[in-house]
Amino acid sequence: MKIPLTIFLSFFSIALLAQKDTLFWFVVPEITKGQIGYDDPGLFHFLTFDAATTVTLSLPADPTFPVQQLTIPAASYGVMVMNNLVDLIENKPPGVVLSKGVMIRSSRPIIAYYETIGQLQTNPEIYVLKGNNALGTRFYTPFQTFLDNSDAHFPLPHAAFDIVATENNTSVTITPSRDIVAHNANIPFTLVMNRGQTYSCEATSQGAQQHPNGSLITSDKPIAVTIKDDLLVGSPIYEGFCRDQVGDQLIPVEYVGKRYVVQKGLLDGDERVVVIATQNGTQVRQNNMVVATLDAGMSATLLIDQGKHFITGSNPIYVFHISGIGCEVAAEIMPSLDCSGSDNVRFFRTNSKTFALFIVTNAGNESAFKVNGDAGVITASDFQVVPGSNGAFVAMMKVFPEFLIPSGNYTSVENTSGRFHLGFLNGQQLDGCSYGFFSDFQGKIVVPDTVRFCAGDTVQSHGLDIWEPGLYNVLTEHASGCDTLYRILAFLNPDISIQEVFEICPGSSIQVNGIEFSAPGVLIDTLPNTGPGCDTIRSISVVWAFSPEIEQLIAFCPGDTVHVGAQLYTAPFTYQDTLPASVGCDTIRTTIGSFFTKSEPFLESDATLCPGELLVLRSPYPGTVWNNQVVSQEYVVTTTGLTTVYFPDANGCIQYDTVLVGTCCNQETIFIPNVFAPEGNTASNVFRIYATPSCILLRLQIYNRWGAMLFETNTPEEGWDGRFKGHYCEPGVYVWVLETAQSGTSIPEVLKGDVSIIR
Repeated sequence: MKIPLTIFLSFFSIALLAQKDTLFWFVVPEITKGQIGYDDPGLFHFLTFDAATTVTLSLPADPTFPVQQLTIPAASYGVMVMNNLVDLIENKPPGVVLSKGVMIRSSRPIIAYYETIGQLQTNPEIYVLKGNNALGTRFYTPFQTFLDNSDAHFPLPHAAFDIVATENNTSVTITPSRDIVAHNANIPFTLVMNRGQTYSCEATSQGAQQHPNGSLITSDKPIAVTIKDDLLVGSPIYEGFCRDQVGDQLIPVEYVGKRYVVQKGLLDGDERVVVIATQNGTQVRQNNMVVATLDAGMSATLLIDQGKHFITGSNPIYVFHISGIGCEVAAEIMPSLDCSGSDNVRFFRTNSKTFALFIVTNAGNESAFKVNGDAGVITASDFQVVPGSNGAFVAMMKVFPEFLIPSGNYTSVENTSGRFHLGFLNGQQLDGCSYGFFSDFQGKIVVPDTVRFCAGDTVQSHGLDIWEPGLYNVLTEHASGCDTLYRILAFLNPDISIQEVFEICPGSSIQVNGIEFSAPGVLIDTLPNTGPGCDTIRSISVVWAFSPEIEQLIAFCPGDTVHVGAQLYTAPFTYQDTLPASVGCDTIRTTIGSFFTKSEPFLESDATLCPGELLVLRSPYPGTVWNNQVVSQEYVVTTTGLTTVYFPDANGCIQYDTVLVGTCCNQETIFIPNVFAPEGNTASNVFRIYATPSCILLRLQIYNRWGAMLFETNTPEEGWDGRFKGHYCEPGVYVWVLETAQSGTSIPEVLKGDVSIIR
């Protein structure tokens, strides 16, 4: 019987101090350079707590990237300026898998965020990094759909969402709500990405209605997602000449909550909130008024006209706030009020431009705030009750002058009574603005659980049946909104395995557990375990024992007889016999007989002998016999006919060869006239060639003195009538070329000469 093992870890994982961590994954979105370098430099900001910290930034999928490292004192601030490195980390081009994923590790917990500044600092935004709270397997993407991207810059700015994998072999499925580069709307596609690899899903249109709002991203391993909407034209709604980017790092669906407070910022006009449902049939309320009922992935845009707004969902919802200063827009994913928040938040005011703090907390906590230890900077009078929250929450939006929160300084905000959410808005008209929340986004009690089970078993954890290894999430909802998320890590216990190996020789057999084997095989046996743990699997393998083999080669001449064993062979053969062994397996002996390689003949197939000449034939082999009479390596042929030769080759085998000797064709055996009269009426009006029967005329060609061919025939006996293209040629000397061969041979000969045309 297999007994499953379950380990339950009963502790809560809640970030109580801030949106801090020791490991951050991030994708830097592409921000258009424009004419004035909107994207470079980019800055990574880091804030420490009670200990000095070493921060390391790398691109795990790109080993050529220069690793950045920084040591920051306790309760202090540090920055990595990405001068000349922005092009290496921006996630471009879209539609292809890249190696641009940024991983940040720190020796102690820190707050981290990325800021795009640019050379003129007119298109800024901050992207607050959410550490472990940014990692998940299911996301919906919120985008505003009422402001277009500017068409006055190059490259053209767009809306996009960017994905980074944190583990190898991560399967990511994307269902874009609108057309993106390389993919059409509402058609899912899947990517397999390794650790640190990234992918950018960029809208194909700059029109606000074509932004990929409500796109769905799922994966089988944790990923992180960044959204950006570059150089938005704010003037159609907020007047003025404003172009500004908005963006943030997303949180996965598992950390999305049901209750939110949104406060109007400093835009010249109504601000807006994009709400996206994560479950079907989600009812959305604004200040206790039902404003929409949405299915998963559907969105509603709500107006934030003034003051504070209490936004709730019957199921978890994303809330994306579009705020800003003047006509300069900025945007932020809002943290839910469900069991999240911080009791201490650190931030850094970069410049002296307009700076406003957003704070939300439970009623009763408003008088317990301290800024750098000073209780007089944020007081209870700064807060108002949030309408629609039944007095449960109070909120503050306040602009702070430099003397209260100086620029270039590290600032700590804490509350000694309870948790709160804090964000800031920083910028000014025509210079752009930045918006970000720095408190904890984890809106649930997270309880880790580990289960172990054996193959074929099913275990239950928190009401969930599990039979495969992996990470499982079980959400238990509570009326207070502080839900509990059980994160169950399931492991498959390995079976205990025993392997036994038995050897047999060919032709023999063996018995194992009552089964006879005469050839290799495998027997699997299970030994049930009556106590904790899994069964024992016994694997019995029967394999061939080592059987020695030897091979011997015999070569012989054609016509010889070879005796092997009890057989006589006159042709190539293979013979196998067995040499018995006293210990181990018998030896298999294989005898292979083959003819010696035949030597190549040294005589030509044909030869010619001209009158008065001698033909000398030579052999490379001593003992060569010519015409069955003469033994010599050299032989003189004086007459035509067939000459035979026998010779012992390098292996001692007798070889046979012949050569056919014929009379050569030359001008003694061929009559060729040297003059003729084409226009006459005599027998010499055609240039003809006459040959003895021993010569074959193959082809005749006639050329003029400039090398142009005037006549060609494959029947030279017919001759040439002296015409070219129907006209008689002028008197003069012409060249002839005759190709001929000796009858009975294949050796061609070429003869040349000239002939004169006369009248």
